[in-house]
Amino acid sequence: MNKKKLLVWAFGAAMMVTACRKNDVLNNTASAPAAAATSADTTTASSWKAFSNWSAEPQEKYTVYSNTINASSISAAVASKGLVLVYKKTGSNIIALPGEEKGSTGSYFWYYQVSQGKLSITADAYDHAAAPGTEQNFKYFILSAEKLDELQGKGYSKAELMTLTYENAAAILK
Repeated sequence: MNKKKLLVWAFGAAMMVTACRKNDVLNNTASAPAAAATSADTTTASSWKAFSNWSAEPQEKYTVYSNTINASSISAAVASKGLVLVYKKTGSNIIALPGEEKGSTGSYFWYYQVSQGKLSITADAYDHAAAPGTEQNFKYFILSAEKLDELQGKGYSKAELMTLTYENAAAILK
């Protein structure tokens, strides 16, 4: 089991470095965040978004599904020195990415990649897990480098921020 997790993390890291795709998004407002950044010391939050289709790349023992959100609020400065937190919601269940989700027909390992103007969301689907559907919703928080520094000054490390539950992130980043 540990070898499998190590392999998944290694593959995830490799995908985050090399993957980037452009696909249709169900919600046509995907490129406009719900709250606009007004200063360098801000946090921007998107609305929940669902994808209408996922690109699929079959691998030997799993399938990689991916989609991209155009997010003009992700500047080069945010991509290099800030932080983007991503959450996935199915029904009332919300998980922070990267994260693992077990389904009735298989499991998924969800992760994301940030680049200037884009947020790519990817799922490695194991054990014949079905393609993600429109019931999967995603929300992200964009933290400027200044906001990240402010939160680190208050005792929140980058690693801690990345593992916050959605409820805690929404409360801290409001």
